Amino acid sequence: MTEQKDWASDFYQEASKKANEVVKEAYDHSSHYIDAIKYVRKIKQLSFGDVPDQTAHTSMRMFELVCELAIYLIRQDAQNLPIQDKDREEQP
Repeated sequence: MTEQKDWASDFYQEASKKANEVVKEAYDHSSHYIDAIKYVRKIKQLSFGDVPDQTAHTSMRMFELVCELAIYLIRQDAQNLPIQDKDREEQP
């Protein structure tokens, strides 16, 4: 009997990989976290529109979900920033 492929793990790895690629591209084109989120939202718009077949519809839906994950990852990065105390920065 042949072993069954772990599809859940496969899709998890691919989604993670693609979202990280989108995040990297967003950071490369942005100077602030909010700009990176706006960048992802802009490219996410490519996932909407007329589709010629079910395969195109599926790939566009996956693209939309990967962009949502990328936005989540960017927000997580922004939340993990330390609080900068301006008084401490000015003191030697």
